[in-house]
Amino acid sequence: LKESGFPDRSRRHDQSWYRFLRSHGTRFFACDFLTVDTAFLKRLYVFALMETSTRQIISVAVTRHPTAVWLENVLRSALMDIKDCPKFIVSDRDGIYGEWLGTFLKDCYDITLYRTPPGMPNCNAFIERWNRSVREELLDHRIVFGERDLRSLLKEYVEYFNQNRPHQSLDQDSPCKKHGKIDFDRSKIRRERLVDGLIVDYSIAA
Repeated sequence: LKESGFPDRSRRHDQSWYRFLRSHGTRFFACDFLTVDTAFLKRLYVFALMETSTRQIISVAVTRHPTAVWLENVLRSALMDIKDCPKFIVSDRDGIYGEWLGTFLKDCYDITLYRTPPGMPNCNAFIERWNRSVREELLDHRIVFGERDLRSLLKEYVEYFNQNRPHQSLDQDSPCKKHGKIDFDRSKIRRERLVDGLIVDYSIAA
């Protein structure tokens, strides 16, 4: 670029991705797919929708064949009960997010779709961190046998993730703000195994 007369400082962008995120605050939706291979060598696709301000997972859906019709139905089910939707949703450049998705979200929910730059997963870091948590805490330690099995595991894991899992960005509270400040000197701690015994959860005993 420099040899062609385009030094770095002369490059102009309408808006950097970091500036976009700051200008629109922290409250927006983020979505992504992850793939899961079963014990019978079948590939499943998991779609997740997160509200970034709370880190709460709004919806998780599993399918063998992700299509535009399927994704539209998933989003309708997820958004129908949310009264105050954020104005933006961030996705990567997966082929399923075609032109139809931006039109559908804008026309039906007044939500603007922003797609991250190519090859930059950090621009959708919140949902990418969810994907990592699912793999490290669940999928790396459990063989998945099929769609029903995966749905059952994810349902229990999402409940744990939203209700009990501590997050550093939330001052070690859960997305649903369940814990608050804990006086460990005066509290009795209860230990419980969740999600098919894969998760060890610690909570205040009643």
